[in-house]
Amino acid sequence: MVTHADIRKLPVRPSVYAKLNGGYHNPFVAAAAGGYGYDSDRGQGRLPVIAALFDTVLAQRRDLLAAFWGKARAAGGERGEKAKQLLSAVPISEAQADWPEMQRVFANRRDDAKAELVAAEMERQWAIETDARLVQAGKLMEAV
Repeated sequence: MVTHADIRKLPVRPSVYAKLNGGYHNPFVAAAAGGYGYDSDRGQGRLPVIAALFDTVLAQRRDLLAAFWGKARAAGGERGEKAKQLLSAVPISEAQADWPEMQRVFANRRDDAKAELVAAEMERQWAIETDARLVQAGKLMEAV
């Protein structure tokens, strides 16, 4: 039942996959092949930064992003692809998310007034960059 196309859930028992068609994704095979390599120590340090990015870039702009993604998909072609690149852009790099100082600022912002000011300024900059890309994407989508 969980493999029905309308449900789209992955079974939790490896034995179930032996009964499914060959095209069904098997996470146990993928994991054994190294497909889910994840550095949890590295990820743990980034968690406060990622949470702030998620809120600033995605959650606060959810309705606009949803509308623009629909238009980008409908546009297709080069214009649609360019809009998708703009909509997918993140205002910091992976390397920046690993900066110890950035991680400390976001981890300590609730208990340290100076860290809160720095974090709020970073979020403000992210919002400015994100909004500028949304304006660009909007201009691409005006005719759609």
